[in-house]
Amino acid sequence: MSDATRKAFDERVERALGDPAMQRVLADGQDYVQELIGPARAEPDWPAALDEISRVRLATLAHLDRYVDEFATTSSAPAGAPSSPPTPRRPAVTSPVRRASAASSSW
Repeated sequence: MSDATRKAFDERVERALGDPAMQRVLADGQDYVQELIGPARAEPDWPAALDEISRVRLATLAHLDRYVDEFATTSSAPAGAPSSPPTPRRPAVTSPVRRASAASSSW
């Protein structure tokens, strides 16, 4: 990421962090996630899900620079401008049981 791109990205982040509407959305999202945690922990395969969560976290951190650069590049493009092909995404997994079965797929 160039210095100019990084500076512009940092400025947008600062503006977003100071935006009251953004803060409400983040707070609502955190509340929603907390509501999901109790039932998820009750799943019999919760330990396997934790292993998968840890694996995904480590993979994300290992490639975070690329993800931030891709985000900064695409988020600064004019609306409607063509972008590079989307990065392949894993299918959404909705329960620890499905996370455990998804763990066998390579990423």
